[in-house]
Amino acid sequence: MNGRLLSLGAAALVAGAVLTGCGTKTVSTGSGSAPMSPGPSHSASTSPSGGTGTTVKQAIAAPVAVSGQDRKLTVTTSVGGCKHAQLLSQETTGKVILTLEVVNTQKPGQMCPDFVKDAPVSTMLKAPLDHRQVVDATTGKTISTHS
Repeated sequence: MNGRLLSLGAAALVAGAVLTGCGTKTVSTGSGSAPMSPGPSHSASTSPSGGTGTTVKQAIAAPVAVSGQDRKLTVTTSVGGCKHAQLLSQETTGKVILTLEVVNTQKPGQMCPDFVKDAPVSTMLKAPLDHRQVVDATTGKTISTHS
């Protein structure tokens, strides 16, 4: 009987440790490791799948690809597990402002696959880009484009 209780207690301890560590991710830095956390620009939002998630605005690091009769803008970003990305645009006559949002749709107690991949994320403009400037909403910097 004591052996069975000991086994059940150990199983509960392991399950608790697995569920507790569900929402953290540790990345290795040169001198140790630190937990990853969203930067100051995050908020709760409704995800396309209907759940509530945390949205983090990220800087756009690479040039923006322009296609689709000069109306489709595409960037590449890292997604995976319970995270997906969306590219939003605001248009004026002189510029297009892009916002790259990464949404974490992980629900409490949900395990997410531990993988990351680079994926293209696009937005369609109402009017062709032409000679308008493309600006990153997160940094305020101009982003280069290519066809």
